[in-house]
Amino acid sequence: MIEYRRRTHVICRLATGIQPGYVRVAFQDGSSFDFKYNGEEYRKEGSDLPFVKGEGIFMKGTGRYEGIQGSLTYAGGYVTAYDEEKEEVGDSLVTYEATYTLEK
Repeated sequence: MIEYRRRTHVICRLATGIQPGYVRVAFQDGSSFDFKYNGEEYRKEGSDLPFVKGEGIFMKGTGRYEGIQGSLTYAGGYVTAYDEEKEEVGDSLVTYEATYTLEK
């Protein structure tokens, strides 16, 4: 299991809709991989915090992830809200599931 933490600076004010983007996950040994994702941000009834779900594809890898190919899905949501007064981003808990191969 990889523990991956990313702090985003996205301000969510009544936000819902399409959520595209790119992520680079880097490791202490210098290895990394990039993936492109496309998902949706939505609200569950009774919650003021946004939830997310989507899918992605691996774009590039370095080090032990050189030649990575495959796809992933993700789902989760925010557990704390953006604090406008303190200008602090909210925390989220998102689970990623990936299937990939490595070319050698």
